[in-house]
Amino acid sequence: MGNFSAAIGARFAAEPAIHKMRCVMRGSFCVAGLLVSVCGLAACGRGAATAAAPLSPGASPAGVSVSGVVRESGAQALGGVTVRAAGNGESAQTDGRGVYRLTTAARTSLEFTKPGYEMQRLGEFEFNRDATLDVQLQKIITIGPGERIAAAIFADDGFYTVVSASGETCGPCKVIRLRLAATADVDVHIRWEPTESASLVTWIAGASRTGASEITFPASMAAGETAIYVGARSRQWTKAFPMSALPFEISTLRRSSAP
Repeated sequence: MGNFSAAIGARFAAEPAIHKMRCVMRGSFCVAGLLVSVCGLAACGRGAATAAAPLSPGASPAGVSVSGVVRESGAQALGGVTVRAAGNGESAQTDGRGVYRLTTAARTSLEFTKPGYEMQRLGEFEFNRDATLDVQLQKIITIGPGERIAAAIFADDGFYTVVSASGETCGPCKVIRLRLAATADVDVHIRWEPTESASLVTWIAGASRTGASEITFPASMAAGETAIYVGARSRQWTKAFPMSALPFEISTLRRSSAP
């Protein structure tokens, strides 16, 4: 891991919905490995993403070419995803195979959007070569009071900055959106089969709770939509995140309306 880590220049900064990274591409492979995996991109360490061999020794003034495949997490490739580079405002759409390609400034963040899916905003990246980045999007999942749904966390699910004093990051993470017609006290209950390799943590309104096989989270929630973040914490962080799909069940119970 020593030589591998030495080749990486990376930095993270706590900003809402943005993770900062300095991703250095060498030859025909991505040396970001673990860090690309941690940021919710298809990890080079997992054999999913590679950086194309450059034709020049570095990024040209015209920018760098970034391409890749966008998939639904744990599922198929997605067409019709809009990919926008903040560095120069250029955008592109994925084709029927989920493939995109655009030219951007060497320093940029990338935004991936599609109706019905959670937005992913990734960056800031600082490229010195053309690069390939594969990305996963999560379908929007909603739940109402008194409902119960099943979901699963995959190793390639996205990473999200939780709005809290410490600016924690949830990931790999599923976002569940609780919709209420009126302010209410709600018990959120999550349960799963315990595993030796990972545990779950839940954030609601900036507060977090963990458990060995279940989490009960009482909270007072306003009318409208509240994001519930359900994330996996691996006990065995390696170059390639080893977690298989982790199914869980989430249910909600409204106790009483707030005065």
